[in-house]
Amino acid sequence: MRGTDLVKEAGAIAFGKTQFFSHRRCILIAAAMQFDTSNSITTLAKNLLAHHEFVIDVSDWEEVIEMQRRFENHEGSIRKIAQLMKSLIVKFPASQNTWLARIIAVGGISAVRVIDIISPTLTPTSVALSLNFLCDVAEQSSSSQELMHAVLSTGKVLLSGCSMDTLTAVTTPVQQRLRKPPVGASAQQKEQYNAIVVVWLTILACRINDTPFLEATIEQQAQVLATSTSAMVHDFVCESMADIARNKSIQQSEKLSAFAANCIKVTLTSGAYGKKKAHACGLAGVVLGLGVKSLRRFNVIPQIVAASKDKQAQRSGVMILIEQDLQVSF
Repeated sequence: MRGTDLVKEAGAIAFGKTQFFSHRRCILIAAAMQFDTSNSITTLAKNLLAHHEFVIDVSDWEEVIEMQRRFENHEGSIRKIAQLMKSLIVKFPASQNTWLARIIAVGGISAVRVIDIISPTLTPTSVALSLNFLCDVAEQSSSSQELMHAVLSTGKVLLSGCSMDTLTAVTTPVQQRLRKPPVGASAQQKEQYNAIVVVWLTILACRINDTPFLEATIEQQAQVLATSTSAMVHDFVCESMADIARNKSIQQSEKLSAFAANCIKVTLTSGAYGKKKAHACGLAGVVLGLGVKSLRRFNVIPQIVAASKDKQAQRSGVMILIEQDLQVSF
């Protein structure tokens, strides 16, 4: 049954048990099914639970954590089980740290997805433990693309949703953990790691709204554009630079102006299409964040006109700038 859907397991148990709801595992499966995306299944599960006067208990945790292990490879089931775990944590908050350790011990993508769901209930200590676990997963060279994507998403949820006090406490540890890609990682995993760095550090910088931190993040984004060949990472840089540029404290920064100027220069002069595209994405983010008037501030249109009369490298850069940057401006 490992990795199968909750509905299938519930049916299998039902065939073998005359009194379905006399078995706690069965009623816990029904309790998880109340979080299904189907209204009919949700209604049926809630009616069954009401009929049997189900009340979740601290003693149910062992069975629920076992459900996480059994269905670890089935995303839909894990999300329903995570909602059940969330109910337990809300009802018995004193057990949160112990239970989180058990969730993390199961590991893999199921633990990452569970943390995503239970994140609103987590204490500052639990948020820090969760982020440390996510960093551990991201640094493993064996982590799959799907797992890295889940790490990025869950970290984004944690950093966006935690209190400012918690955010301040985790900022330095997270920055330290994200300094270098994992040793022995493939080129693809390094790109996925870059995406995590771009997104997480942008959230930290924008929420803390500290000018030196924002400027350091801009420099870090420039380094990513200079080395990354992934369109996915470039898109994340675009979104992140838009978020950064919306911060009033950074809008007149020389660092931001220098970033935009470098993006224009590389897009127009580089002989490599990938670098042109990457830096056009970076400029698009700044323009998106500051607004269309920033095209005048950075002298974009005159540079496009001049480059259109220049050599092939410049002319191709013009087309990329028009496609990428003017598109987000109008």
